[in-house]
Amino acid sequence: MKNVAIWNEILSSVSKNLDPAEIEKWLRPLELSELRGDVITLSAPNKFFKAWVEDKYIGILKEAMKDNMLNAEDIRIIVKNDVPSAKPAADVPLVPAAHKDKKNDYCLSLDKTMTFENFVAGTSNSFAYSACVAAAKGGFNSLYNPLYIYGDVGLGKTHLMQAVGNEISEQFPKLTVIYTTGENFVNEFVAAMRQDTDVTDFKAKYQNADVLLFDDVQMLSGKEKTAEEFFFNFSYLHAKERRIIITSNAAPSKVSGLDKRLLSRFSAGLMIDVQYPSAEEREAIIYKRFEMLHVEVKPEVVRFLAENVKERSVRPIVGIITTLHTMAELNKQEITIEFAQSMLKDYLIKRDKILSPDEIVLMTASYFHLKPNDFKSKTRAASIAYPRSVAMYLLRQMTNLSLNEVGDLFGRDHSTVNAACKKITSQLETDAELKGTIERLLAQFKMNS
Repeated sequence: MKNVAIWNEILSSVSKNLDPAEIEKWLRPLELSELRGDVITLSAPNKFFKAWVEDKYIGILKEAMKDNMLNAEDIRIIVKNDVPSAKPAADVPLVPAAHKDKKNDYCLSLDKTMTFENFVAGTSNSFAYSACVAAAKGGFNSLYNPLYIYGDVGLGKTHLMQAVGNEISEQFPKLTVIYTTGENFVNEFVAAMRQDTDVTDFKAKYQNADVLLFDDVQMLSGKEKTAEEFFFNFSYLHAKERRIIITSNAAPSKVSGLDKRLLSRFSAGLMIDVQYPSAEEREAIIYKRFEMLHVEVKPEVVRFLAENVKERSVRPIVGIITTLHTMAELNKQEITIEFAQSMLKDYLIKRDKILSPDEIVLMTASYFHLKPNDFKSKTRAASIAYPRSVAMYLLRQMTNLSLNEVGDLFGRDHSTVNAACKKITSQLETDAELKGTIERLLAQFKMNS
């Protein structure tokens, strides 16, 4: 009880320099274990707490201890849950530490380019992005362990997972981060089984992880012995509150051929699906890739690529942009729409002739028995204002022009265009006559394209 009272006094002193919420989150869970001379030992609930406190709060704690007449020349932090128990828990075999210097052909390195800075976050992946950033910064609630990210191939799951690993490795270099894939894990386990002496090292490698990043867990489907080994390692790490992030091509309930116990553990954590990127997100991804390649490309080229590349997933889009850049370098050509069309024929959507903005304005004006210049007049008469709003709406629907660019065609600003488009969109829900007008104009455009 004496140590508890002393620790409460220290926390009271710390409150002069830290917010109460920060104290409750990072310092209150610590316990004062031992006072021995000028060495003070604190116990943390897990290695994340230990690493975070050592990095952020040691100086503040030393000052607070001086305020309480404690000479803290050295503050030791131990992990309470890592104290070896007399008897291992069932299903969770404890194993000796791995030999750090032993060569392991199955150790996969993190890709240093896969960082949060190089990731384009949008509505399709915002939840997964936020959860991974929180995990990387140590704010990973144990209720969300494991973090299970699923979605189709090439949507950025591996990038997010490796970004967590890269961030943790940089911020907490003492923590052991292990990245592997389902295929690599299977091959490694089979190799270890061939030589019984290597099985112990195999177990130790994974059970010594502070952070386990496991990519494509569906690759364990149908591999009963390997999946069972993964279950034991997973259970051990989970019991020790180590961080586990898993990716898959499907939700746990949709992964067949895996132990139900394992799928149940996955479902108990935080499950997040990643969707296909929108057109705007594809545009941002292409911008980011050109930026990483140190290439300046005009906005209309980026917009053209975002709207016309067949692929919907992030990875192939990135590959196509890299290919285009390489072709431009080899041919010493600027990347223009024409150059992209000629170099990427097999990767682009095949479209009929696309009407120009001027053609759309001309045909819309003609439909309402007006001339294009009538749209530029200052009059607010419904006979002109209404057709002008329809033309603005169609331009926004059928071209990649911005609000400002559409406004320039009519001598209006972007706010006027935005208001007109919103009005037409709203009226289309209830106005059958307007809906018919739009449909007839679209049919006319199609005939002339």
